[in-house]
Amino acid sequence: MRELTGIPKASLPFSIPNLDKGSRHGVMISATKLNTLVEKWARGFYYCVHGQPLSASRRIQVIHVGDEHAAVAFREIWQHARAIDGGPGVQVRLWTAEEDRRREEIYGFSIWGQFRVYAAVSERL
Repeated sequence: MRELTGIPKASLPFSIPNLDKGSRHGVMISATKLNTLVEKWARGFYYCVHGQPLSASRRIQVIHVGDEHAAVAFREIWQHARAIDGGPGVQVRLWTAEEDRRREEIYGFSIWGQFRVYAAVSERL
């Protein structure tokens, strides 16, 4: 935790309203470590959903996008997504499409209704 002056360049979206309310402290997390954590979540949920691990060679793309842009970008697919129980304070939405022996998935993670991040997974079947 450290004292912040202004809005740091790489601020997580939920921290900005807190700064507007007078908070001047925040937890700093490197982008690399945050992306690694999101990749781990995606691999874990993939295993839970499909009963097998995602191939180690498969790349997971972590997507950081604000709520307004996510609403536009994912509007069409979220109506076909399903909710997965992520435990207390964690909501997970999953959209899956399969075609020509290929599976494409997007996971949407919402933590405490404050932090949202997305992960795209592509796998050959």
